[in-house]
Amino acid sequence: MTATKQYHGFSECPVDISSWMTAHQLKLNPSKTELLVIPGDTSPAQNLALSLNNSMIPPSATARNLGVTMDNQLSFSSRVTNVTSACWFLLNNIRRIRPFLSTQATQVLVQSF
Repeated sequence: MTATKQYHGFSECPVDISSWMTAHQLKLNPSKTELLVIPGDTSPAQNLALSLNNSMIPPSATARNLGVTMDNQLSFSSRVTNVTSACWFLLNNIRRIRPFLSTQATQVLVQSF
């Protein structure tokens, strides 16, 4: 299959997804839609962009799916960074209220996340 045929099929995916979502009473928001291109080992990354409802969707380095941030190298480094930041935020909040907590309450809070 030639690259042109592959791209043509690929460019029709957002239209098919939008049609399916409309049929199931869902709405696709083009401004929140992200395109993550994961190149294979043998093929170089191509500069692809899709059009959906007259909105261009450029490829991004990271994309969120069900709350998980993935990057185009599948290293999940951005996911690890996000989880680490959230943990430090929660620990810092516990540190702020620590003088008002018993040892047992502090232990329960720390172990709860």
